[in-house]
Amino acid sequence: MSNRPGFDFRAIGGSLWLPLLFWLAAVILISLAGYPGVIWMTPLAWLLAVPAGSRCALRSRSETTTGLLREAALAGAALGLIEGLVFVLVTTLGGSATPEGRWRMAEIGLALTLLGVPACAGLAAASAAVRLRQPR
Repeated sequence: MSNRPGFDFRAIGGSLWLPLLFWLAAVILISLAGYPGVIWMTPLAWLLAVPAGSRCALRSRSETTTGLLREAALAGAALGLIEGLVFVLVTTLGGSATPEGRWRMAEIGLALTLLGVPACAGLAAASAAVRLRQPR
């Protein structure tokens, strides 16, 4: 279902759920196993934008290449934003007990989010562009 001609929000959402499920499950299960430092692997999780962009390219009903690449970039940006928010939540709620430590973790989380959104958008768009060059 396309909400606007040339822009398929269903493809964006459909490409996000699996990478998000993987990352959230990894963070929760590994943290429960006694390794809460897994959240510091968030920059590595930005690589989950690659399959998200590829899936978006496969699912999209957009009529133009530009529209499809924008959708993939938006999916990647949303993934980067959510990963950044998960980092902030985990580190501020479960991290340092001091207010200064929580504030510092929030600052680091903001920096990771500001870096992660464009990084994930770029990775997803690049992955979609590669997928478009391959025969369907």
